[in-house]
Amino acid sequence: MRLFSLYVVVLLMMNIIHVCAVANVKTLEGAMGWGETDMKKKIVHLSEGRYLTNGLDVARKHLSLHGSKHTEIQPDGTASQKAIFAGEEAHISLQNLRFKTAGSLIAIVERNSKIVFERNTLIGITIGNCFEINGGELIISNLKLEFENINDRRISNLVNFGNLSGKLHVLKTSISNIVVYGDRPLFGDGIEGEISLTNCKFNQVHIDNSSTSNFVNNIIGSQNVFIQDCKFIDVENALVGGVVNGLNSNGNLQVVKSLFKSCHNTKHITESVSNKGYHSDIVTGNAVFKDDTFEYCSSQDFGGSIPFISNGNLIIKNVRFRRCTSYGGKGGAIYFEGNGELSINDVSFKECRSLGQNIGQGGAIYIEGNGYHAIREVSFKGCQVSGKETSQGGTIYSKGGLNKFSDVSIKQSSASITGSSLSSIDTDQYSSLGGGIMAIDWLNGSVISDVSFKSCVAGSGGGIYLDSASDRVKFSDVRFFKNIASVSGGGAIFSRDTNMIYLRLCKFSKNQASGSEYGSDLHFSALGLNSQNADILQIKKDIIYKSKSSSAGSRVYIAGIGQQIDWLPDPKVWPIPIWEEILLNVATGIVVCAIIALYICFCYKCCGKCCCECCGKCCQEHRQIINVNQNQQMQQMQQRNGNRDVIVSDNAYIPQYGAQQPYPTLQANPTYQYPSQQNEFPLPPLLQNQSNDNTQVQYKPYQLEQQFNAMFSQPPPQNLQIPFGKEDFLQ
Repeated sequence: MRLFSLYVVVLLMMNIIHVCAVANVKTLEGAMGWGETDMKKKIVHLSEGRYLTNGLDVARKHLSLHGSKHTEIQPDGTASQKAIFAGEEAHISLQNLRFKTAGSLIAIVERNSKIVFERNTLIGITIGNCFEINGGELIISNLKLEFENINDRRISNLVNFGNLSGKLHVLKTSISNIVVYGDRPLFGDGIEGEISLTNCKFNQVHIDNSSTSNFVNNIIGSQNVFIQDCKFIDVENALVGGVVNGLNSNGNLQVVKSLFKSCHNTKHITESVSNKGYHSDIVTGNAVFKDDTFEYCSSQDFGGSIPFISNGNLIIKNVRFRRCTSYGGKGGAIYFEGNGELSINDVSFKECRSLGQNIGQGGAIYIEGNGYHAIREVSFKGCQVSGKETSQGGTIYSKGGLNKFSDVSIKQSSASITGSSLSSIDTDQYSSLGGGIMAIDWLNGSVISDVSFKSCVAGSGGGIYLDSASDRVKFSDVRFFKNIASVSGGGAIFSRDTNMIYLRLCKFSKNQASGSEYGSDLHFSALGLNSQNADILQIKKDIIYKSKSSSAGSRVYIAGIGQQIDWLPDPKVWPIPIWEEILLNVATGIVVCAIIALYICFCYKCCGKCCCECCGKCCQEHRQIINVNQNQQMQQMQQRNGNRDVIVSDNAYIPQYGAQQPYPTLQANPTYQYPSQQNEFPLPPLLQNQSNDNTQVQYKPYQLEQQFNAMFSQPPPQNLQIPFGKEDFLQ
């Protein structure tokens, strides 16, 4: 009885819930008042609940729908049109709504229409085919996905383009832990259009390989893709069919300030997809990568990070590649095939690998084509290439084209043969060529300048292996340090013949070859001329200009001719690293400045001492002169003779100075009228005020400003008597 009562209560509650749910179901047309008025602009706020619709024709209307947390819109199953919203020249804004996808489109963005889809949620077991852009513009922002089966999160082509194409902008959207099926990307399907992804994040986006082709598809349409400030983490075929399909098309791809981490490419490149087939006549798209980072990216085939197959241009600037791998054996980070232009500037490659089953080419970069290839301000470190049969170009494999490499650093790069037995490992390494660079069929004008090869290893050509060229490849200011040719010659450079290279101001140091019959720095497998009439001196002038070496062993060796001893002479000064040279110059400058400062201080001190001694002596002599003159003046003024004449010393002569030296003078007062007294001789002016107690008269001291009396060219007399008679004063 108690169980029966519980059963009844449950049924009653379910019935109440069903009734409430049915009562809460509304029509979108009724909530909007659709058809009641002919308004071209309408703003509607929908309350919570489910809204059914059979589709709205929004042509030439401005409509804004705002929902709440649980506002849901879905087709009623009897829709007379393909989409919920459709129409030309419409402007629709949909915000905070939930759409349940059941095989019908949410919107068709037709000609001159614009739809803003912001903070909305898509619901379904499998989510796909939600929008079609056919001449209009769709903006998706803060998109959310909700799967009814959380263990099977599958997506197929959220947005596709119609015949009129259009524009798609995806903003601030995060998609994670999904499986893409149907051999179509999330956004776009290869038809001509324009796609931009901004500030988006894609994490754990995998491909259902059972429903997709494993081969690269070339896109005939001109699909333009712009990606900025996005993150791709653990994404398969991110740019070749996973998220977008922007590479290898007639359109343009631009990727700026984005991160690709642990991304994997499962597509394969076959012989039919190459420049030799239809591909060269169709694909002409360009690609630009700027301020990006690729970390731990890999490819099942060619190009661990970027597989570019087009006759267009590929520009890579300020990009970082870390531990990128090609398991197909061509281009650990970049695979470039086409006759367009390749420009790599301000880029770093670290520990990139090309691991081929039989053939490995280009540990970091694979280049094939007759275009212009420029690599500037690039650093490579720890790159490797390997294969069981052939291994070429530990860092760069370059075939064809006009190549110009400048300001490039290649360190610790290697080319090796794998799967060898220990007993024959040396013999097998004969097929490992070019520890740093493998060059084939380079065109006239190719230049390698300001490039350094350090600690690169291969069987032949530890630094670079030059197989063929239409003219001499110019090496200018290239440095080779500690490079090794393990089983053959050319620890630094291996060249097929002497007509392929020209060395200018190059430096070689501590490079090694396998024996004395191989050049440790430079090895030629053939002379390239008639050996009977060869002018070895002229050949040397054609090849080498002011290049030096400090390597041991046979530095230059020509097969069939022998060792060339004086081709790379020892440098006059042992080569040192640039940082050591700068440090030495700075230290030398500091020492020189210190010595100059000490010398100035010493001179200043000596001058001060001499001046003090000289001034002291002069002051002492000056004081003596003053004292002598004062004594003479006192004596002469006080003396009187019988004729009442006063003896005045006009100038004092000092024998030690001579007549030309200045000496003190005593100037007499100008005309003075003495008072007339009877029977008494008048006193001089200086003695008139003296009292009878014979008090000493105070004289004005000698001033240094007193100048030499030019009247005396000879020593003046010591005593000059001036008569002071009455008759003289009356005249």
